[in-house]
Amino acid sequence: MKGKSRIFTDEWKANISKAALIAKASTSVGVSKKASGYVEFTRGEHKGRTVHVVTMEQHVGRRLFANECVHHIDGNRSNNSISNLMLMTRADHASLHAKENFSNRKRDENGKFM
Repeated sequence: MKGKSRIFTDEWKANISKAALIAKASTSVGVSKKASGYVEFTRGEHKGRTVHVVTMEQHVGRRLFANECVHHIDGNRSNNSISNLMLMTRADHASLHAKENFSNRKRDENGKFM
């Protein structure tokens, strides 16, 4: 077949696409845990979005505003139950983590932060 190009009909192309979708659906899980610890959708209408954000959006009944984010109360990024999620502004979220980091700092014997 070297030097010759194959011509596929539209019906043939549709059959190839349909078979590929069926094969992928049988092996796909639909979610993936990223290196950051967050769980992300890999299929469907929310593909590429994190589970905790979609869960909060469904809970409040709207998309999140640009200045809003979702905080995991227990710190476990893969625990996406609604009881573990808190909707916060980005400023409040940064402030919360700054306070957590400050309270967890330790001093050495000379009184300097380690």
